[in-house]
Amino acid sequence: MHLREWTAPRRSAQSGWLSLAAALDAAAVELEHEAFLDTSEAVVALAEAYGDLRTVSPAGHAAARLARPRIENDVARRSAMIAQLERAVAADHRRSRPVLPSGATALLAAVRGHTTHSDPDGDDPAEADPALTSVSAGPLAEILTAPRAQALLEQHPQDRPGMEALAAMLLASDTLGLLPDHDPVLTILEERLIADLEQNDYFVGPAQQDFWQLTKLTIRFVKDTLDRAAPYLRPYGVRADAPREKALQDHYATWIGLNLTRVHTEVRDLGSGRADVLVTMRHGSEFAIEIKRDFINATPAVLEANYLGQALEYQGTRLPLGGLLVLDLTQHGAVTPHLSDLLWVAHHSPANGTVMRTALCGVVVGNRPSPSQVRV
Repeated sequence: MHLREWTAPRRSAQSGWLSLAAALDAAAVELEHEAFLDTSEAVVALAEAYGDLRTVSPAGHAAARLARPRIENDVARRSAMIAQLERAVAADHRRSRPVLPSGATALLAAVRGHTTHSDPDGDDPAEADPALTSVSAGPLAEILTAPRAQALLEQHPQDRPGMEALAAMLLASDTLGLLPDHDPVLTILEERLIADLEQNDYFVGPAQQDFWQLTKLTIRFVKDTLDRAAPYLRPYGVRADAPREKALQDHYATWIGLNLTRVHTEVRDLGSGRADVLVTMRHGSEFAIEIKRDFINATPAVLEANYLGQALEYQGTRLPLGGLLVLDLTQHGAVTPHLSDLLWVAHHSPANGTVMRTALCGVVVGNRPSPSQVRV
């Protein structure tokens, strides 16, 4: 029997909503300025938000109706932004393999339509009813922050009921939503991880959005290391030639830093120690990622026994959410573990406390022979 996409399982829907919330929030930040401060970053943020508003559910229809006009109108009113968007899209079309999301082209076409049909002599829009724009509390303000929610309602005061309902649905993780990925492997993996993360009481609200965005990026990082082996992941001879933890640390920090606002390495004075990677998300949440390497046994139980404690120790004064990433340098000759077996969530509740600590755990497989050398 054929099922509509919006009848996807609850976890898939929740993952999609969290991704959409992050995309909209990033787009809102870029639209606060008269011109893009970083053109490539801004165009990607807007294109992802604009393109992710796919109408695959009743909620998707509402999201497209409410958010897409906001993005189109805000860009269309800024000539500098239009010029930057046009140059970015034109440059991307000249590439043999485009890198911008498809939403960039669709957004540019919509913006051009606005500028073609706009009335230069038109009156300014009437002031919005103060009763409609008082949004210091409520689901929309919780997602976008009160100033951004108020700005959105000032443009579309008649749509407040629909927008508040949409925001409430997002926060409640309703069963109607957007599929997070068309890749069934990623969809199933994300469903499992988000279900495990929900066991932590702090995985809610802005912290939930922030940590889920980091989780999705980490999933794609591990996937990328399986498909495109960096030099440090190739086989080494003697142990003295094995890659250091810093190779994985720098790779991960650089990869994540291309997508997030701030990533720092070797951060001191965290948990009376030094965190390998500290990521600061858009809502201000900070997450420490511990980086390790292992030569003997890289199975989840052994890695947790050896390294999980240190990863959790950095959470003492922060959100009890973080990560552990291990470079597997054991001897490999058999088939490499599947992506789904390389990522999991680990929890720990200290005997002398009430706050559960949680870490997203991942393994990056190094010392890998070429596929032609693998035997079963």
